[in-house]
Amino acid sequence: MRLATFTHEGRTRIGVALDREICDIAAADRGLPDEMSALLALGQDGLRAACRTAARAPRLPLAEVRWKRPCPGQASSWRWA
Repeated sequence: MRLATFTHEGRTRIGVALDREICDIAAADRGLPDEMSALLALGQDGLRAACRTAARAPRLPLAEVRWKRPCPGQASSWRWA
C-alpha cells in the first residue's frame, strides 16, 4: 500500500496511490484523518482502516491531483550524500 498526500480541487488530503489513480480515502470515510501524520499516529489500526477504505474509495486520475509532501510541515528525514 502506497500512502500519499495530494491536493484535488483545492483540498489537501490523504489517499492510497495505485498505478494510474489515487483512492481518496478521506472522502470515502469521514472518520479517517485528512493528514498523514494523524493517520500514522493511529498505528496499525489506522493502516488497516485505510486499506479497507481504499477498496470502496472514489478513484481520481493521477493527472488530476497535485502531489504534496507526505507529512507537510515536518522536516524531511532524507540525507543526500
